[in-house]
Amino acid sequence: TLLQLQQQKYLLLLVLPFTNTTTTTTTTTTTTTTTTTATTTAAAAAAAAAAAAAAAAAAAAAAAAAAAAAAAAAAAAATDDDDDDDDVDDDDNVDDDDDDDGDDDDDDDDDSRPGDSEEDGTNKYQLRGFT
Repeated sequence: TLLQLQQQKYLLLLVLPFTNTTTTTTTTTTTTTTTTTATTTAAAAAAAAAAAAAAAAAAAAAAAAAAAAAAAAAAAAATDDDDDDDDVDDDDNVDDDDDDDGDDDDDDDDDSRPGDSEEDGTNKYQLRGFT
């Protein structure tokens, strides 16, 4: 986790000043041997912890995206009016007719506009002879 990564970073900062790099040179040959202590092991552990934290963050982001997609699908299903047209009613969200005008009666005019009448299916703003 991030807390463990920070703790390892501070531990590494405390240990680094006390680590030794010893160099041994022999006089009879020209071979130089260098030995490093656990510094590389601590650095590798810190890198592994950082990679694990990044993988956990990516998994959390993927889970959040999946939850958002599921919520969007649930919201879309909740607004479906269960008939064969593509409208959504303004009154009770259940459209029982098969026209696409968005109201609950069986005529083909949209009664949500001002001046519409559900009884005769006319609109006072329509010209005579035009629908």
